[in-house]
Parts: sequence; structure tokens; C-alpha cells
Amino acid sequence: MRTEASAQIGARIKARRVEMRMSQRELGAYLGVTFQQIQKYENGKDRIPAERLMLIAEALRTDVRYFFGIDDRRTKGRISEELLKALGKLGASQELLSIVGSFGDTLDDADMLTHLTEYNANGKVLVPAFITGRRQ
Repeated sequence: MRTEASAQIGARIKARRVEMRMSQRELGAYLGVTFQQIQKYENGKDRIPAERLMLIAEALRTDVRYFFGIDDRRTKGRISEELLKALGKLGASQELLSIVGSFGDTLDDADMLTHLTEYNANGKVLVPAFITGRRQ
């Protein structure tokens, strides 16, 4: 049965899947369902069990909240002020904060945190590996 909520969630699944350049068949294979079932989810014809929605979020590398419109950072590519403040408290230089902030139109907090994994012995944030192209 199609409801407004199912339709909105399905539309967000489709939008994110297309953004990720993933086919319905690929998403279905990840979930262990047919591409026809993915079509039903995306069209809002079938409700999605919570466990399956969690797997969809995992497959599409986003947070479950995205499907409910709670957190649009993934599609907007916005680095939050909270992340920049936290990096400052960790000892990031103004130069690094400026570099991180410049990626605000293309990366979100989760993407940036994935790249900011290298720290020195004093806990100071080093230049992210994606800028240098190598891991230290």
C-alpha cells in the first residue's frame, strides 16, 4: 500500500542510488532481493522493514536519517561548523581548517572524517591523506 511516507522514502532511496551510480540490480544483490523489489521500494508501493532500510543506508553509504529528510548533509556536501570546531580543539592549524572548509561544497562530515585519519604523537591533525595522495 502506497503512503506519502513510503513514497518520500522511496524517492530518497532512488535519488541516492542514482547519485552513487548504482543500478537497481546491484542494490538488490546487496540486499538479497530482486531489482523488481527495489522498484517497489523506490515507487513507494511496498513498505521497507527497518532492518532492510538500515542495509539500504549501508549500501548507499549514508545515514538512515537521510531517508526521512532529517539529515541532508550527504546530498548537500556540507561540512558542519561542529566538525571544524572539533578539529580546532584537536590542534588543527588554521591552514588545515581552511583547507577542510574549502571542501564544504563537495564533502560532508562523514567523508571528511574518513580522510582525516592521520594524527601525530601529540594528537595534532596532519595533512589529510587525500591531499598528499599517500599515507604516512
